[in-house]
Amino acid sequence: MRHGFTLIELMVVIVVIGILAVLGISKIGSLTSKARVSEIPGILSTFEKLQVSYISENSAFGNWNDIYFIDPNTDSKNISYDSVSGIPQTLQARVRTTTLDCSTADIFKTTIHLNFSIQRVKPSNKCGALLPNF
Repeated sequence: MRHGFTLIELMVVIVVIGILAVLGISKIGSLTSKARVSEIPGILSTFEKLQVSYISENSAFGNWNDIYFIDPNTDSKNISYDSVSGIPQTLQARVRTTTLDCSTADIFKTTIHLNFSIQRVKPSNKCGALLPNF
């Protein structure tokens, strides 16, 4: 009686391990994308609150220094933030590097009006779906 595995049994095991590895790698790529964009809601929400507070006191929009909003670009490696001046006031977040789910064309925006209304816009693709409550 022979002991050991046949070549076919070994090949089946290798194929199963390969399939599991591919599934795991694609899941990790999705989690990486989600981690990169997860900072956006917090930063945009902080901007909204500071700007609304400034508007209620001054009846005008303030720049980042006026509202004590620290430039998030100094700490963020994955997202770039740009303020679009004018009325209404807009802050947009753009993905800096392309990942499995997000590209550099993906922009998240928050727009604040003088009447305190806030409008948020996110990409309608996989990247936007990573933040369902935005």
